[in-house]
Amino acid sequence: MQSTKLLNPKAATKAAAAVTNTMPNELPPQKSSASSILDKFRSLLKLRQQSAAGEGRVLNTGDMVDIYETVLNELTFNSKPIITDLTIVAGELREHGEGIADALCARIIEVPVDLKLPSLYLLDSIVKNIGREYIGYFSSRLPEVFCEAYGQVDPSLYPSMRHLFGTWSTVFPSSVLRKIDTQLQFSSQSNNHSSSLTSLKASESPRPSHGIHVNPKYLRQMDSSRDN
Repeated sequence: MQSTKLLNPKAATKAAAAVTNTMPNELPPQKSSASSILDKFRSLLKLRQQSAAGEGRVLNTGDMVDIYETVLNELTFNSKPIITDLTIVAGELREHGEGIADALCARIIEVPVDLKLPSLYLLDSIVKNIGREYIGYFSSRLPEVFCEAYGQVDPSLYPSMRHLFGTWSTVFPSSVLRKIDTQLQFSSQSNNHSSSLTSLKASESPRPSHGIHVNPKYLRQMDSSRDN
């Protein structure tokens, strides 16, 4: 198995500073953890590598997903530093992306109602900033996961989730979005403006103040630096 490449701490700090914080009022900001997710990930990875070496084996996808699930549990509120770090770790673990995507989808379904939107923001950050295989992995489960979460959250969060869905028009295949739109009837709810998914794309500008977004430029720069 290829060794897991760790992100330069200075690059991680630069990326965290570039995150745009557009938090909705219904999710009040809280203090983030004293130590970063990246630090905790590195520590857990080192311990797991030492344990595996003692057993005469190398780490596999199950090990990596288990470590990611551990740091994923730190996402207990809508925090841009935590979402940034979890996005970066997901990028480092792309070769285990299918397991990472399954773990996040399971979390979105299983967590308490107040944690579903932050978890969806993490999914959104991963597909927009890492992309690649993650889009395919999430596409297969997105209709089930998004619709179930939408049915469970407080109605006051519906506008945030509808906006999030609207920003995916150039990210996920139209067939995936159509399944969600058909089940939740987003288009029929906006018939005064339009009755198709095209209207959702148009509604992206001006962008309402919802969600957290990691600047893709910085993650692409990090990806290039790791490949050099």
